[in-house]
Amino acid sequence: MQLIRSFSDYRKQDRDLVLAIGNFDGMHRGHAAVIKRTVGLAHISKLEAAVMTFTPHPRQFFRPDEIMYTLSTFRDKFESLKSCGVDKLFNLRFDAAFASMDARTFVRDMLIGRLGVKKVIVGSLFYFARGGRADFSVLKSLCEQYGAEAYAQDGILIEGQRVSSSAVRESLLRGDLAAAALMLDRPYSITGRVCHGNALGRTMGFPTANVHFFDMQPPLNGVYAVRVHTVYGDYDGMCNAGMRPSIRENDKRFLLEAHLFNFSGDLYATPIRISFISKIRDETVFSNLNELKERLSLDRLSAQVSLSSFKKRGL
Repeated sequence: MQLIRSFSDYRKQDRDLVLAIGNFDGMHRGHAAVIKRTVGLAHISKLEAAVMTFTPHPRQFFRPDEIMYTLSTFRDKFESLKSCGVDKLFNLRFDAAFASMDARTFVRDMLIGRLGVKKVIVGSLFYFARGGRADFSVLKSLCEQYGAEAYAQDGILIEGQRVSSSAVRESLLRGDLAAAALMLDRPYSITGRVCHGNALGRTMGFPTANVHFFDMQPPLNGVYAVRVHTVYGDYDGMCNAGMRPSIRENDKRFLLEAHLFNFSGDLYATPIRISFISKIRDETVFSNLNELKERLSLDRLSAQVSLSSFKKRGL
């Protein structure tokens, strides 16, 4: 899959594009429906399947002082789209110039004129252009004027609730990992590269694989039962997600610390993917390391019980 980071980096190819537009944070069931339709239309039309997404998320651009919980790393998003058969990913910088673009310029000059888009697929609640005032009806009308087609993909409903990235985030924040997994069609997971820690967990008998996130904050906080996918295989484990208030009083960087059961080896600098199965508890401030160690022993037992139940259900 080809990655394009700006309009100026792209030169039209022999085959025109079928383009899906959206943020695709988390790649939930609704996103999957949009991408499936995009790839299907591209195959039938003998065109290339492309996706346009944005960095930063538009909400982060317009509300920079608010915490923006993000479900996917860019690597997660890239690999998910690639596995779905997408040919090109436009990951465009969302800045003041982009935000101020009017609808006609975006469709006529950017999509059709520069990229050669023949078909556009968006979610039915899609809004775009200056002030987010243009909806799907505007997109469809402009596409028809300039020789393209636009399609709106209906949302996916589960128990009457529309599947959305916001709904997934809310489920994770309240610790309802089962609801999040139902909307994602899989347990929530995130990928990162193992970095050096302070080795404190090792001294207490709980060595951890540490993953820092400098430019995003997943909607997680607490201790979780997890499955950890490594270059050596897959392991049960438990994971602390958050700021480690008992250890790092003044360090506000989000950190994942995964303790893998029955694992011995060196994971430093290797990629791991952590799948979150159930939440055990919130982060807690402990008065001393002995108290923390005792709690970690209880957490491990809780995680083992949860993971055993997960496997028995065939999930």
